[in-house]
Amino acid sequence: MPTEKDFSGGAVQKHVFQETIQHPTTIIPLGIAGGFTSLMILGLLAVNPITLIIPVVAGLAGGGIWVYNYSVRGPKIAEQYVQNLREQIERSRRNEVFEFREQCRMTGFEEGSKEAGELEGAYLKIRDYLDRKSQTGQDAGAVRYQSLAKDIYREGLNLLRSALEASKALQAIDVEALKRDRKGYAKQLEKAKTDAERKGLETRIKNHDDRIASYDKHSEIVYQLLAQIEELEGTLEKSYLELVNLSQGREFVATAESVSRLEQAVQAARKVEAMLRGEDTSEEDQMYLDAGRKNS
Repeated sequence: MPTEKDFSGGAVQKHVFQETIQHPTTIIPLGIAGGFTSLMILGLLAVNPITLIIPVVAGLAGGGIWVYNYSVRGPKIAEQYVQNLREQIERSRRNEVFEFREQCRMTGFEEGSKEAGELEGAYLKIRDYLDRKSQTGQDAGAVRYQSLAKDIYREGLNLLRSALEASKALQAIDVEALKRDRKGYAKQLEKAKTDAERKGLETRIKNHDDRIASYDKHSEIVYQLLAQIEELEGTLEKSYLELVNLSQGREFVATAESVSRLEQAVQAARKVEAMLRGEDTSEEDQMYLDAGRKNS
């Protein structure tokens, strides 16, 4: 999939250069010039005014055509190049969401599939709106706003992937059977007569307690992740409605509060994932989470 580097000025210029220098109208004259020159150097072609003028004319023609293509057709080639990259990214994005939702359905995580669809819908609504507004000449603010909306969308997908993995872990544990077995072991422990019997039952009870605790932990993770994802969806929806209300069909308008809300939502999502992975438990985490909830 294309990266930001592919959109850089250097990458675009390189593509335009390659497209124009490799064009038949450039290659053929330059090839003729090079061929005649090589034959004369090797002594396979007599040197005379005609054989000298042909490569010069062909070279000038090829060079002139390249300059024309690069300077006149170059902007159109660059525009098409960027458009192709964007189409590749969009196809990749659609495939990514489709495959994720299929994984959710196959594993029985229907809520994850539903949230992925709603997150995508909220993102596309604001993205398409901002795309239209970016064509009005007020693109600087729209591009920044769209970048933040995209960050929220990407973070939401990351959280959904974590929720899917946690859901898979839950499915591997039959918690009701564990609780029944644990209850049975506890009753047996009350009637145990030997130390060996008691020790064995205590070990089984501890093992079941650990597995039940693991189940509860993963259940809480799924709950927290889905709650955070819904907050991200709410932030996108609220921002979209606010933009439509502010613009009223005119040029793009965004308040500092709107931008701040999106920024805080991105930070809150990243902090949630870090906390659930045990990577970050500082007081700053809670500050971002509270701010995200307050603004969503």
